[in-house]
Amino acid sequence: MARQLAVTMMVLISALIMLSIGFTSSDSLQQSQEYESHWRLIERIQKIWHTRWHEISKQLRKDPVDFSHRQLSAEETDLINKCLEFIKDPKKDLVERDTLLIELRKYPHISMLDDLIEIAKQQPSDKEPWRTLMVSFMENAVIAIGRIADERAIEALIKLIDSPVVEVRLRSLEQLQKLLGKQLPQGYRWGDYPLSPRHPICTEKGRRQGLETLQLWWRQNKDKIKIYWQVVWWHICS
Repeated sequence: MARQLAVTMMVLISALIMLSIGFTSSDSLQQSQEYESHWRLIERIQKIWHTRWHEISKQLRKDPVDFSHRQLSAEETDLINKCLEFIKDPKKDLVERDTLLIELRKYPHISMLDDLIEIAKQQPSDKEPWRTLMVSFMENAVIAIGRIADERAIEALIKLIDSPVVEVRLRSLEQLQKLLGKQLPQGYRWGDYPLSPRHPICTEKGRRQGLETLQLWWRQNKDKIKIYWQVVWWHICS
C-alpha cells in the first residue's frame, strides 16, 4: 500500500513538473511571437510595397493624391490594419512601434489618417527618457499625416497647432509650411520665425491665436490655394 502511494506521488510530481515546463515553454513562445511580429510586419511591408519602390516613387512624384486614395487589395488592407494595431498598442515596445510607423508612413493612405491623428494627440510622460521617446513617436505621426494627400490632413495639421506638446505644434507647422509655402498667413510662413521654442505658437496665447488664425485662413482660402503635395516626397523619391 505504501509502495503504491509512493508511486502515485511520483507520478503526480512528474506531471506537475511537465505542466510547469509546458507553461514556461508556452510563455517563451508567446513572448517570442510578440517580438517577432514587429519584424514580420516590416517584412510584409517590404514584400508588398518596398519591392515596387521604383514604381511607387514615380507615382508619389506624379500624383500623390491618387496614391493616397488608391484602391487597396485585401492584403494591403490587412497589413495596414495590423500595423496600426501594433503601433497604437501601449503594451508594445515604443521603439518597435516607432520603427514600424516610420516604415508604414512611406506608403501613405487615407485609411491611416484617423489613427495617426490619435497617435499625435497622445499625452507623453513627464519622465525622461520616456517623454523624449514618446514625443519623437508623436512627431513621426505628424510627418505621416503630412504625407497623406487629402485636405483632411491639412485640417488635422492645423488643429495640432493647439497641441499641448510644443514639439508637436512646431512639427505640424513645419508640415504646413512645406505643403502651403508662402500662401500661409504672415507669421506662419517659412522664414517668418525660426521653428524653435522661440516661435510665438510655443506660448499658450500664441497656440490659441495660431489655431484661430490658421482655421479662419483655411476656411476662406482652401478653394483658392494650391497644395504642394509633392514637396514632402522630393528628398525621399529623388
